[in-house]
Amino acid sequence: MLSMAGGLAFGTWMGMLYTVVGAVTGAVLSFLVARRIGGGFFRGKEDPRLAKIERAMEKRGFMMVLLLRIAPFVPFDLVSYAAGVARVPLRAFLPATVIGTLPGTFAYNFIGASLTKGSWRQFLIAGCVFAVALSVPFLLRSKVEQEVEETRTGQRGIGTDPVNE
Repeated sequence: MLSMAGGLAFGTWMGMLYTVVGAVTGAVLSFLVARRIGGGFFRGKEDPRLAKIERAMEKRGFMMVLLLRIAPFVPFDLVSYAAGVARVPLRAFLPATVIGTLPGTFAYNFIGASLTKGSWRQFLIAGCVFAVALSVPFLLRSKVEQEVEETRTGQRGIGTDPVNE
């Protein structure tokens, strides 16, 4: 909603800039809070699914954060907290967060900006951009599952994370 409001108020590009700056700032703060106090808070409440994701983030932090950021239905703050608890390096977390938020931020800001144009053509283009932005995560879902499973079994190969090494 905030991204669409940014597009409506400031246009696609300036709205996108403001949205990314705000989102990344909030993500880094959440990451740092989780890094500082999160680990002790969540210990002893292990969910096997979360443990697998945590292990994947520990081994391939950049790739996992990037893939989870691109997915529009994964709670934004949850990724930040999980990366902080999993001790993903900030040098991997920050670029993955910036890159991963760009497609969805563009799509939502473009939709918001198109509301000021009022033309059917602009609405149609906005709808297509949004559909493409939504389809990307579904195409990458198997990649996320593969990353998590490879981490669980200890395999390495395509998708190794040179930023974390």
